Amino acid sequence: MESLARAVMTSIPPNAIDRQRVCEVIGRAEGARASGRRRDAAKMLIDVGGALTRLQHETAVAVAEQAFQCAVQQARLNDEDVPEYMKNATEGSNAELGEAYASLGNCERALGKLADAEGHYKAAVKAVEDDGLEPFSNKFVLRVMVTRVRKDFQKHEQLCDAWEETIRKAAREGTESQTALLAATGICLQERAGGMAEQKKFNEAAELRGGKFLETVLRLQAHGLRTKPDVLLPNVYDSIAALYLQAKDIKKALGFLHRAVASTACTECYGDKFIPEGETRGIKAEGKWDDVCWHPSLLASKKGVEQDEVDVVPRAPWEVSPEEKKIIDQILGVGDKWTMKKGKEGPEPARGANALGHILYTLGNHLMQAAKWEEAGRPLKTAAAMLQNDLDMQGNCFHLLGVVHFQIAKLPMNRARVKEILPRAASSFALAADCRIVDGKCTKKGAAESINSLLFLGRCMFELGEFEQTEQVTAQAISLGRQVLGDNAKETNEAIKAMMEFKRQMSMMGR
Repeated sequence: MESLARAVMTSIPPNAIDRQRVCEVIGRAEGARASGRRRDAAKMLIDVGGALTRLQHETAVAVAEQAFQCAVQQARLNDEDVPEYMKNATEGSNAELGEAYASLGNCERALGKLADAEGHYKAAVKAVEDDGLEPFSNKFVLRVMVTRVRKDFQKHEQLCDAWEETIRKAAREGTESQTALLAATGICLQERAGGMAEQKKFNEAAELRGGKFLETVLRLQAHGLRTKPDVLLPNVYDSIAALYLQAKDIKKALGFLHRAVASTACTECYGDKFIPEGETRGIKAEGKWDDVCWHPSLLASKKGVEQDEVDVVPRAPWEVSPEEKKIIDQILGVGDKWTMKKGKEGPEPARGANALGHILYTLGNHLMQAAKWEEAGRPLKTAAAMLQNDLDMQGNCFHLLGVVHFQIAKLPMNRARVKEILPRAASSFALAADCRIVDGKCTKKGAAESINSLLFLGRCMFELGEFEQTEQVTAQAISLGRQVLGDNAKETNEAIKAMMEFKRQMSMMGR
């Protein structure tokens, strides 16, 4: 361990970490080893390796690899006060050895030593194979993951199948708890979907995540005996939507984004009005425990499937339920009642408002990309209301809302209402530009975005026949560009071109 301490002092920069404190932990590990407490020594060395790995620098990771190698050496040995006959009894139940091997494999993977990493992941699985399904799965997933990194998708699928066989066998034998079965199934399905996505099979990956994986997560979070909700449901819905977007299935993507809004409101307990979905489902399942238990149809592999097996996975999980629709309407109602105004830095308007604002912004953005202009307005306005304490994001919301109104005004059916709709777009663009300027100051990024909004505002004013205001707004954009970005900036030149085009249009009109 002396060489490890020397490596820390000579290889790690003094301002990167408290090297003296790290060496003190190494010294305590050496003391534990000398007194025969080898498992304690292994734990301390794992802590040292973890601290170095978090620096995310190649040199630090290489030293961390050395620390994990020392941890493996200590964890493989019994403590001095443990009788020799206990060695075989703890061979497949050594949490410290499993963690040391797994951490060593992670270091090797980061350093590009994939073959070594796979070997140590296998050793990590073997070290905990008698500890139960959940610890086994937490280590086995690393072994499966490295085959995905190596693009060996055939082996990746084979390992996932073998993993599911282990889960199915444990369920048949009744040796594992329901929460352990659900947790292991969720980890396996997530990794299987990851392999599909790596192969550009986005639709298959989305179907798996949106079907079996989502149902598994919901059942786990509804189960009264779960340890903790490791997976945030809004993130699950959001990730499924992202896969469907990559698969060009806009309808299903938007369905899951709507569900993500309702899920965020419940998970964040927005305004103390809603409760998490897991708790709601658990309450509904009272007296019908099967609705939150593990079921074999949650597995993707067809091996070992019984002929009369019922499928518990919903057929159309992208569809918004009546309860979710009610929640979404309540949330959007906040934006309907809100008078648009520039916010200010400070606490969020209500509990969970910022998280809701971000997912509403995402929903509105994708509704725009699908040219669903009429539907996009409410989420974006509500997002602006939720993000009043984040002026940068609120500015983004106002700008997109302005684009929505501008596009609605251009629809043939709305020709008679242009003078009614365009002022809404103008108001949104004006607020978007104003959000970028705080206390008279503006960053370069803010200036670029503000100029973009001002140019859109100028176009709205021109369409409304407000030519004097058009010239004023465009001149303001040029001035802002020159002051903050410089004369040669792209945005400044765009504003100058807009002014030149305005002058040309005025000349053609004889003004």
